[in-house]
This record gives sequence, structure tokens and C-alpha cells, in this order.
Amino acid sequence: MLILSRKVDQGIRIGDEIEISVTKIEGDSVKIGISAPRSISILRREILEEMQSSNQAAAMGAAPQAGVLKSTLAAGSALKLIQQMRAKKALKKEENNPSQNSPSS
Repeated sequence: MLILSRKVDQGIRIGDEIEISVTKIEGDSVKIGISAPRSISILRREILEEMQSSNQAAAMGAAPQAGVLKSTLAAGSALKLIQQMRAKKALKKEENNPSQNSPSS
């Protein structure tokens, strides 16, 4: 793991497409901004962990823990939105490149 110190208005770059900036520091809370292509999903770790917990509970037939369901539903909606956006992007890409999709004669 790489650990860096940054101040407000400083950031880091990951590859050519992802930039993380420190936007505000309030006490022990740091607000960051993430600039990345829409094709890259960005989820808070605790939301992802709650989704995984909920999925495991559903697979075992148990009810998810209280409080987990609400955030899981919100995260599920976010994932559906991301999937819809990716599907639209793929459809537009296909429409813009019809020669690749049509059979050759």
C-alpha cells in the first residue's frame, strides 16, 4: 500500500484517467474528489461490504441485519444506474461503428 500526505487542493493521479483531490479537511474527516471515467465504478468500501453481507445473507436464506437493507437498496440502485449507463454507452458505440457489427458479404 502506498501512503501519501496531501494538503487541501493537492491530489494524486492514478494512471492517465483517475485523479483524486483533497477538497476539504474538517477535524478528523477528509473530503476528497474523484475524477474518473464513467466506465469505472466508484463505491464507498462500507457500502460494498454491506452489499456483500446482504448478498451472503440472501444466499443463506437469512434476513439481512437492520440498517444494512436501506444502504444496500441505495447501493443496488446506484449499481443499476451504472449498468444502465454502461449499456447505453455500449449501444452508442455500436451505433457509431456499424461496419464492425454488420456481417461481411
